[in-house]
Amino acid sequence: MVLLGVTELGINLPSLVAYLVNFILLLGILGFFAYKPLMRMLDERTERIRESLEAADQARQEAANAQEAIQEQITEARREGQRIMDQTREAAERFRTDEMERRAWRPRPSWNGPERISNESGITPSKRSWPVSAT
Repeated sequence: MVLLGVTELGINLPSLVAYLVNFILLLGILGFFAYKPLMRMLDERTERIRESLEAADQARQEAANAQEAIQEQITEARREGQRIMDQTREAAERFRTDEMERRAWRPRPSWNGPERISNESGITPSKRSWPVSAT
C-alpha cells in the first residue's frame, strides 16, 4: 500500500522512475563529456598559473641578484675611481713638490752656486741678476 500513498500525493510512479533514469543518464553524460574535460582544463590552468608564479618568483630573484651584482660593480668602480684619484693627487703633489724644489734651487746666471729663489716672496725685477727683455 505504499504505492497508494504515492499516488495519493499525485506522483505517478512510472513517470518518476523514467525521470530518475533520465536524470541519472543526463548526469552521466554531462559528467563524461562536460565535467571531466572542464575539470581537466581547470587543473591545467591551475598548473599553468602555478608555473607562471614560480617563473615570476624566479625572475624576481634573478632581478634581485642582478641588482646586487650591479650595485657591487658600481661600488667597485667607485673604489677604483677613488683609488685612481688618490694616485693622481699623490702624483700631482709629488710633481708640484719636485717642481717647487727644482725652481727654488736653480743656479742664478751671475753666481757660482745655487740660491733659493721664491717667485711668491716678492722679489722685484730690479733685484734680479739677469736681464729682463722689454717685449
